[in-house]
Amino acid sequence: MEENYEKRKSKLPLLIGILSLILVLSVGGVYAYFSARATNSGQNITGRTLDINGSTLTIAATRVNLNPSPAPVSDNLLPAKFGVDPTEMTTTQVNKALTKSCVVGGYTGCHVWKITASTTQDIPTANIRLNLNVNTVTDKDEWSYVVYIGTDSSATTVLNKGLINTDFGNTTNTIDIHNGASLTAGTPAVYYVMVYLNNTNSVQNDGTAVGTTNETGAYNGSVILEAMGGEVKVNFLDDAAEYITNLYNNATKSNATVNNITYNLAPSVNLMNDRYASMSTDINGGDIRYYGTDPNNYVWLGDTYTSDVTFPGDAKAGTPDIVRQAGDKKLWRIVGIFDGRLKLVSNDPISTTVLSWDTSANTTGGNSGWGINQWGPSGTYEGADLMRLLNPRYEGESVNNSLYWNKTSSGTVYTGSNNVTTSNVSFANTGLTANERSLIDTATWYIGACDQESYADVHYTAERGSMGKICTQGNTGCDDTVTRTNTWNGKVGLISVSDYGYSADLSQCNQTLDSYSSCTSSNWLSIGRYEWTLSSRANSYGADGVFNVGPGGLLSIGLASDGNAVRPAVFLKSGVSISSGNGSESSPFVLE
Repeated sequence: MEENYEKRKSKLPLLIGILSLILVLSVGGVYAYFSARATNSGQNITGRTLDINGSTLTIAATRVNLNPSPAPVSDNLLPAKFGVDPTEMTTTQVNKALTKSCVVGGYTGCHVWKITASTTQDIPTANIRLNLNVNTVTDKDEWSYVVYIGTDSSATTVLNKGLINTDFGNTTNTIDIHNGASLTAGTPAVYYVMVYLNNTNSVQNDGTAVGTTNETGAYNGSVILEAMGGEVKVNFLDDAAEYITNLYNNATKSNATVNNITYNLAPSVNLMNDRYASMSTDINGGDIRYYGTDPNNYVWLGDTYTSDVTFPGDAKAGTPDIVRQAGDKKLWRIVGIFDGRLKLVSNDPISTTVLSWDTSANTTGGNSGWGINQWGPSGTYEGADLMRLLNPRYEGESVNNSLYWNKTSSGTVYTGSNNVTTSNVSFANTGLTANERSLIDTATWYIGACDQESYADVHYTAERGSMGKICTQGNTGCDDTVTRTNTWNGKVGLISVSDYGYSADLSQCNQTLDSYSSCTSSNWLSIGRYEWTLSSRANSYGADGVFNVGPGGLLSIGLASDGNAVRPAVFLKSGVSISSGNGSESSPFVLE
């Protein structure tokens, strides 16, 4: 479990600001001017405010390490029985849990959180509002909590106890665990929250057997410190990757077989397991991916469009424009979970101008000006133009110079062959913000080439293979001397061909990807316009071919210098958590 924070910056009108100055004189402090970004380190998180006098108001949520021996084999909660009903828990039961029942035989029965609120100025009245919520649970009646005062290892007073679903009900209900008492400067108020799943002696398993109760789920919560007109809030939440993995694990499965590989699909949550494109891998042992027409995989990282923007559709294919207005959320979508990390792709293209994957000078070694289909650096070759547009460290160049990464308002990009066709493009609306950049991890991307349009599993294997340029130097479009690589380490890439193939509903699509036109309606990654992928084509007559997806949903091959829509893909850092939302377009996951 990873903890996160949410900080709200005050946007008070001038009149209220003046009134606040008056209150400073009468009551000694108004906490309504927020600054200082909270930090996230391990399982300790802190939210902080600064008021106009320089006083601070701080709240922290820390997961208590109960130091069990042996260490638990899993941090997931198992049903636990503490001898009394959750509404009757006393200090006796809490202390027994802290010393025994929270970890028994290597299994975890409860989680304990330490809540610390402090101030540098005396405050006569403060509220500490606790909220708890349980998600993705068929039967959530027995999820329970206790709020108590004590130490990391013992309780002296139980303040609140009961059932989460009854006492909190939804994400808006809170309990004031400080009850409006004062806060003394330099003397923190400390509370403890225990969360557990009450054992009912009935079937409380993970729901994998038909007809059984499903108690498996995820809890999250927040604590808000309110004092004198201001507030600071921290969240303690489930890891987003773990949350989505649990969605898949707890759902009823069905099978689909394509190209002699049988996959597990979870239709109720639109998730599937790619089993690493091999029957030799366990059917639930691979990457977990979203698939289908429109799964609930929308993500908002907190940023919005600052002005209106229209991404042109494809008139010949009859696909409409994508219109975004100032204030609309700039959304991402989750491709899946890979090695415990979320892979996202931008919901919208990043430019109203089509962009080249790569272009090259029309000289010997430049593939007749049609581009070089090597994404990352190789020897003295810097890498594809598009890679340098999307990623940091290329700011010193004159074209495609990290414009998207730096959210540059005006810059030059290549949009045609021979390194001569350029366009001036603004990324002020669509470029990466500081918040987005802070969440993006450096990742290993698989960029091995494929020599055919085939099934998703064939492309998955080829992307991790060693095939590169197989044409003969000196042929038209095959003059470069660049060595092709099968991996690239970087921040921002594109979807791969296998990503596109596995995003279709395999129970309806058993074709090769160049015959995917009938699968377009069941593939959320198809956006009805020509779009670049990360994957290159290796063949005997050119070293400038890159796979793209057409407006009809078909996989095809294009020259690297062609102009297509671009939707960046990224891997997020481990430990990113969901603070709100259900993944729908109207209520996207908010990640922190």
